[in-house]
Amino acid sequence: MRRHLLNAAFGRGLFFTLLACLAFSGLNAQAFSASTPAGTAVDIPDSQFDPSAPDLATMASTSVTVSGIGAGATVSDLAVSMKLNHSWVGDVTVYVAAPNGDILPLFSEPGAAGSGSGNGAGDSSNFSEAGPLTFSDAGTTDPETMGGSIAGGEAVCVDDALCDYFVNGDGLGLPAGATGALVTSFADLAAQGDALNGTWTLYAGDAGTGDTGDISGEMMSFTVSGVASADNGGGNDDDPEDCDATNLACITSINLTLNDNCQGLVIPEMVLTGEFGCLDPNSLTIIVMDEDPSNGPIVDGCGTFNYTVTGEGLSGGGGSADGFTGDFAGSNWTVTDNSNDDEQQLASATFTESTLVMSTTGSPFGVGGGTDFELSASIMFSGMSTVSFDYDLNGVDDGFDDAIIVFNFEGDVVEEVLNTDEPASGSATFDVEAGYTLEFRIEDDGLQPIGDILATILTISNFSVEGGAPAAEFTFNNCWGIVNAEDKTPPAVVTTPDDVELLCVDIDGNTLTTLDETVNKCYRVSSATGATVPGSMATALRNRLFAGGSSPLVPTFTDGCTEEIEVCVNDVLVFDEEDPNCNDVVLTRTFTATEIAVCASAAGEENPSVTASYTITFTRPTLDDLNAENVEPVVIVDCSDPRAGGGNDTRPVDPLEVDFPFLQIGDRTFNLNAGEAVCNIGVTYSDGPAIVTCPNTYKYVRTYTVIDWCDPSDVRTFTQIVKVGDFTAPTFTAPTQDLDFDGVADEGPLVFTTNAGNVCAAYIRLDAGGSISDDCGDSPLDIQVVASIYPGGDLSATPIGSFEVNYFDNDAEVTSAIPVGSHILRYSYTDQCGNSDFTDVEFVVEDGTAPVAICEDGLNVSISSGSAAGGASTGIAILTPEMIDAGSYDDCSGVTLEIARVGADNIATEAYDQELVLTCADLGTVRVGLKVTDAEGNMNFCWLDVLVEDKNAPTCIAPGPVEMSCIVARATLPDDIMEA
Repeated sequence: MRRHLLNAAFGRGLFFTLLACLAFSGLNAQAFSASTPAGTAVDIPDSQFDPSAPDLATMASTSVTVSGIGAGATVSDLAVSMKLNHSWVGDVTVYVAAPNGDILPLFSEPGAAGSGSGNGAGDSSNFSEAGPLTFSDAGTTDPETMGGSIAGGEAVCVDDALCDYFVNGDGLGLPAGATGALVTSFADLAAQGDALNGTWTLYAGDAGTGDTGDISGEMMSFTVSGVASADNGGGNDDDPEDCDATNLACITSINLTLNDNCQGLVIPEMVLTGEFGCLDPNSLTIIVMDEDPSNGPIVDGCGTFNYTVTGEGLSGGGGSADGFTGDFAGSNWTVTDNSNDDEQQLASATFTESTLVMSTTGSPFGVGGGTDFELSASIMFSGMSTVSFDYDLNGVDDGFDDAIIVFNFEGDVVEEVLNTDEPASGSATFDVEAGYTLEFRIEDDGLQPIGDILATILTISNFSVEGGAPAAEFTFNNCWGIVNAEDKTPPAVVTTPDDVELLCVDIDGNTLTTLDETVNKCYRVSSATGATVPGSMATALRNRLFAGGSSPLVPTFTDGCTEEIEVCVNDVLVFDEEDPNCNDVVLTRTFTATEIAVCASAAGEENPSVTASYTITFTRPTLDDLNAENVEPVVIVDCSDPRAGGGNDTRPVDPLEVDFPFLQIGDRTFNLNAGEAVCNIGVTYSDGPAIVTCPNTYKYVRTYTVIDWCDPSDVRTFTQIVKVGDFTAPTFTAPTQDLDFDGVADEGPLVFTTNAGNVCAAYIRLDAGGSISDDCGDSPLDIQVVASIYPGGDLSATPIGSFEVNYFDNDAEVTSAIPVGSHILRYSYTDQCGNSDFTDVEFVVEDGTAPVAICEDGLNVSISSGSAAGGASTGIAILTPEMIDAGSYDDCSGVTLEIARVGADNIATEAYDQELVLTCADLGTVRVGLKVTDAEGNMNFCWLDVLVEDKNAPTCIAPGPVEMSCIVARATLPDDIMEA
């Protein structure tokens, strides 16, 4: 693409850009620009312009010169872009004048009711250099409404985002001083074609008082999209008549060596012989008839393929697309993702017709891993094209994750568009040729940003591809031939492991030379991914390839032309000649990768192999790696330890492996042991004489000596005291109860009931249900057991008493009287060596004794006399419990008394209550019972006979006087009045 930059003096305050597109049959579309550099500031004259009588002499102006538009060119899509710096947009009017003098009013006093007011009555918002405005026939906004949606003082375009306008002169007339005609659209100017070469002028006037502005010193550009000039369009500026004649023919057969991706590019110069003359080779079209002829001159895979070269009316471009469509749809891109699922890494490339969104997420913290990985999307072009796109990188993992956009050819970078680990956005436009590959790539460091689980996202939008220029009008006869595509490239070494450092004890487990001869030291990998083909690696070989890790440490090989690669491994182990026993040992591990070919070379040659190697250095430890943290100052070997022999003699006991000092090398630990060596480090120990401290118990001093046999002068010693014997208190089994007789010991405290006679307390046997023993041979008779009782369960209180307990004398060990309540019984026990311990047993003393019931020997009760008015006798006697109680009592609480009738068997015939009512019906002997109950509900009874007597004389009450007649008297009264 050809560009012309033309400059003119331009002041401060106004910036304008003129854009136009040209088209001409048979010629390449070209772009032009004209711009104004910074110059002397030019103010727009304040209140000098009158829209009703416009005059260019009252306006500020700036000019630019355009050249290079070819004769006969057709121009379209003309546009002007400007920057104004002025308050009160309603004051301003702008014209643009073409080189021939024709003039176009762009806008006049926005917001005013028609041009010609001349009083600044338009909109009160402002113009700002920060908001450039564009005017074209395709504009979307009427300039007459400029500023209408924002407040006065705010800036057009900046605050309302309305920046693209069509032309509206609002009736503005031809200004005085104009040399051409007044036109109403850019189309009127574009019709001039090559007459657009020359000087363009922009005029700005101010019609109001008080608000001012000036012309900017910013850049102004003029762009024409179309042909540059009427040349031959074939890449040669000379006239075709001045060129040598085109005389070309196809080569019958060519050999082509494929690249690492098993692809190759056929260009005209490779397959044509003769003179090109003025013919641009890129205007010819080459199609290779391989598995994918759609990508034109690109050869995919090895083999023999026909090719054709055509030139008549065919484009040399690589296809076109608007968005990710057609040949550039997402399905045609190669997406590579090597994230690790085991490390919870995520990667995705999502295509729509308008966007490509690439996203990577590293391993969360705490998961481990953090291996870096890549996500890429790439596509190859089959011909010349212009590629444009916008990109946006969110940069959440600032400083760690990279976004890279590159064009490359056969793996070599042609142009790097973007390479950053910071947030970035922008646009790019590039020309590419056949065989170029565009790649979008995210290189993730494998870890999350601290404190977040976020994705690094690269977004590609506004993607477009425009095919190359059409062929010029040259005669070319189509021809064809054969391409022998050969794979002569060895496998690619994608990754090689870093060198490894291990310890000398690891030699045998990591050396292949000691494997049995029957073990195959070769395996296969996938050519596409480099992953080991399952089942192709012998288990014995795999186990020797760990190199201190958790999986085989191998290089990654890939190849674009084969399905599998054979990898063979060889080790060379070298001991130091000067001191092989003390200096490092170096193993060089070499991997040789050879393609398993799928097609033969035309010359019958085999592809070369490729090698990758790393070294394993087996180092030797020193005493600086010694760790003696586990050498305790005192070691206790209890008599229960089998090494102590029951504590019956004073022989030293053997140390355990964990008792020795050890080697700490990085995160690896190597235990030392007497009589053995770890590489060049050995250890011994010696014991001093035993000192008896108590029966079956003794101690002595042990000394560990560690030596480096490669530096005998470096000796380290460590001492400790070893104690052997009885260091454990006797084993005591506390007493239990099974009061519910279910065969299972009851939970909770032991329960004892009062049994101390007339005292509210209980005597407790201490040696019932428990036991005592000792593991170190002490006779049970040598173990002292003391039981102490803490009243109320308060261990800080003074014990009720301390009682010696002997479990083996067959005598009952009984406490003194323990009062009712909750208490703690503490058994303390001590053996001959002073080892002691105690066991606390909770227990409760409850009132379980019935109260004492005492009745009187006998009781006589008289019925009282009386009767209801006019009724029968009401004689009764009330008998209460207290009347028959002779001093009932309880040891622990007061008592409640109740009385009831009982039968001859002393069983109550009615409920016991607080009184017993006796009537005349009870005269005689009545047997009664007394029920005595204490606070805990314990009950007792006594009985006695009560004699119920009636000792009151009868009472006669005469009737009152009665008057009656003799007749009535004779009729009702008896003859003998005494009988009445």
